[in-house]
Amino acid sequence: MKDYSLKEILLLSAAVGFLMIWVGEIIAGQVSWKESYFWVMFSVACLMAFQYVKNQRLQKEQANKPAPPRNPRKK
Repeated sequence: MKDYSLKEILLLSAAVGFLMIWVGEIIAGQVSWKESYFWVMFSVACLMAFQYVKNQRLQKEQANKPAPPRNPRKK
């Protein structure tokens, strides 16, 4: 994963892990949809947190990037 922070990687991995747990429980037939709904919500929450952290990092990088020099038009 190019240019991702450790926090972003962990959030994305957690989201995938929660989704895999949910799919595993549904396929195995151990629990109903209602009883395993929280795994889907954990996954969605991790995906939203990942997106938030990533956008915060990108905004910080944009703010630290120097502005390109402006050349006045020559007549």
